[in-house]
Amino acid sequence: VIGPAVNLVSRVEMAGKALGEPIVVTADFARVLGNDLRRLGPHMLRGLHEPHELFALD
Repeated sequence: VIGPAVNLVSRVEMAGKALGEPIVVTADFARVLGNDLRRLGPHMLRGLHEPHELFALD
């Protein structure tokens, strides 16, 4: 499986490991989940041109 969505998920997973967070999601997914999330702030993800707002489960 390849494509931009898979690439983004891979980068978010790498960011989660670097931040020591077991589950990290993007702002789009956070909007669907609703509460019980902690904002991690914007992060530049390798290979992507814009920062992405990341959230962790609380």
